[in-house]
Amino acid sequence: MPKALIIRIGRLGDTVLTTAAVDVIRRHLGEDAQIDYAASEGSSAAMLSLDQRIRHVYPVRHRRLPWPMSPGARALRRASRAAPYDLVVNLELGGDCDHYVQFVRHKRWLGPPHQFIARSRDEHRVDAEKKVYATVAESDVLREAAPRLKLPELPVIEDLPVGQPYVVVNPTFSGVSRRGYRGHRAWPLEHWATLIRRVHQELNLVCAVNAMGSETGLVADLLRLPGAISMAGASLEELLGTVAGARAVVSVDTGTMHLAAALNRPVIALFGPSLPRVMGPYPPAGRDHLVLATDLSCQPCFGTAHQKSCPVNRCMQQLLPERVFGALQRQLQSTV
Repeated sequence: MPKALIIRIGRLGDTVLTTAAVDVIRRHLGEDAQIDYAASEGSSAAMLSLDQRIRHVYPVRHRRLPWPMSPGARALRRASRAAPYDLVVNLELGGDCDHYVQFVRHKRWLGPPHQFIARSRDEHRVDAEKKVYATVAESDVLREAAPRLKLPELPVIEDLPVGQPYVVVNPTFSGVSRRGYRGHRAWPLEHWATLIRRVHQELNLVCAVNAMGSETGLVADLLRLPGAISMAGASLEELLGTVAGARAVVSVDTGTMHLAAALNRPVIALFGPSLPRVMGPYPPAGRDHLVLATDLSCQPCFGTAHQKSCPVNRCMQQLLPERVFGALQRQLQSTV
């Protein structure tokens, strides 16, 4: 049976976005095709290992690490020498994995270094990646392709009341707990507190607050609110299971937002300095996703001098909790 390999050595959210390619490849090679991944060790590789469409995941320590120094890459080399891949799709568009072409045995290779993928500043990451495998997809299949996870039934966090509907709220993102780091994507904690109170009091729903490890201390006050349930200490399986069972997910721009979209959960995404049409939930106009942002003249400013000089995150501060609550309420009513 045909075999394919997808390469993307990135963070969790980046990896989720690449799953749009899986069903496209299966349509091309056949539903019995064996799909493998080379992915970052840790949560990215563990998540893909749970996807029932994926045969095997090779965890790679770092995309810039010479492959002989990575046990996962060495295992991939051995496996491909024994049985070359019919198709390799390299979605590492920055060139960091170009050297994989030298040690992964294959019959056909899509993506760098054989293809140069031009990407505009306003183009969503998924749409840029689709250019890599466009030659093996019919136009309608390519157009409908979106990140998706096919998971078994997974456990939820223990503290959720059995049988009671809930909302997942995600106030944190990678790097936010680093000393001296200013979270430009962060929504003010007082806004989160207002939202959690209103969801509990007016909608009679509890909020599962997603914060892991060192991030938990940043949201300690939120976890003391009535109706707030901590997801601290949750395993990856519990995170995925809890997100998959939520009525909706409210999140800043981070991997959990992409997870929720890939699990077909209604998403309310809160955006400030970054551009939603580039990194928002995908597809941008589908699956009951709502992107909320303020309309400031300086927005978006991600990666510019203005972002570095902004003394306060006006774009996030002026995204008021009343607006977010109203959007969540309407979304819940429309998806009953």
